[in-house]
Amino acid sequence: MSDFKIYNDFLKSKPLLFIKLFILDRNKILAGVLFLLISGFLIGCGGGSKEEGRYYNRKNKFSIKFPETWKEQKPERGIVVTFGDPENTAKVGIQRLKLPSGGNLEQVIKFMRSYIVNIGGTIIDEGNELIDNTNSTWFLAEFTGKGEMMLAYYFEKDNYIYSILCSADTQDFYEDEMRRIAQSFRFEE
Repeated sequence: MSDFKIYNDFLKSKPLLFIKLFILDRNKILAGVLFLLISGFLIGCGGGSKEEGRYYNRKNKFSIKFPETWKEQKPERGIVVTFGDPENTAKVGIQRLKLPSGGNLEQVIKFMRSYIVNIGGTIIDEGNELIDNTNSTWFLAEFTGKGEMMLAYYFEKDNYIYSILCSADTQDFYEDEMRRIAQSFRFEE
């Protein structure tokens, strides 16, 4: 007896079983295909793709890349996160504050210029720079009485003021490294 004849006789004797097996197999195939499509979609939407060495803060909608040797530190009041170099005094903190009604970035910058001078600092340089395609204003300040330096960036997005505050004792202040850290800032949605 040929294989075809055995198979044909089997189908005639148990047609419902064949249909059930076919439907079950088809459902398994469909389920498998759907699983692969959904998995691919989630991975493609950033569900699993994070840049190594980058700190992500989804709650405050930003990410920033710190040098791999730096460690997260307890942030001061009003600071979202602080990372510092365990070998010296260099540290960078990120602040995110809701703009009060009627407030704007220019008012914040004016206040910060005055504040830096009032706490004994001298602004030695300032300028504007794009941070993640957003205009920012930065100050480089020296606190000679304390032997400290500070580089601070201020910018606005969605009614929030973001500040990147880089500081260190004068001998530990590496301006180029601080600027690279600040320039790595990204908004996350």
